[in-house]
Amino acid sequence: KIHVNVIGATPLDFSIDGNVEAIEETLREDGFNIWANMAMNCDFNRLCDMAKANVNLVISSTGLKAAIYMKEQYGLPYVIGIPCGSISSDKICILLKRAVSDKCNYSLFDEKIIPKGTDERRICIVGEAVHAASLRYRLKVEYGCNDVKVLCPLEEDAGVLEDGDFRYMYEEDIKRTLNQFEVVIADPIYKRVLKEDILFIDD
Repeated sequence: KIHVNVIGATPLDFSIDGNVEAIEETLREDGFNIWANMAMNCDFNRLCDMAKANVNLVISSTGLKAAIYMKEQYGLPYVIGIPCGSISSDKICILLKRAVSDKCNYSLFDEKIIPKGTDERRICIVGEAVHAASLRYRLKVEYGCNDVKVLCPLEEDAGVLEDGDFRYMYEEDIKRTLNQFEVVIADPIYKRVLKEDILFIDD
């Protein structure tokens, strides 16, 4: 089996509601072995042996620097993205195997998605870049949503944002931007700055 390190799992980005366990289970179902998880659900000794894995899966921007370091020091390739839905899970499975085979890094977002759906609502996803971009991938390829933007309020974006996405750090900028959309997917704290006619979905 291919041994995979999951990198970038933090309580801030994934909480303790079972998301990380679901990612690990998805990988196991696709035939991979979870070697280490940095830094949830993993003991210290396994973290020390992370370089013995075959590939890293970066599931948030906070894990990218560690993945780059291990690529430089140990030749361990990495893939960026979260298996979110059947299509992205299959794609990440392919990319992980490809990375092990040719020792190159890949991202779920390397290929631009050409919209083919019928949902023309303007949608904005607020959150950590890899998480939000993975959710956008699913909305576009599985649900036919053509106009989906990401608003990342953090400095790190792992290079996964697209032209037209937003990086704002101040509340007034965020408020003004979000109120231009028809649907907003975000943490409940953002709901208080939205107009009443905007459909809000709790991420």
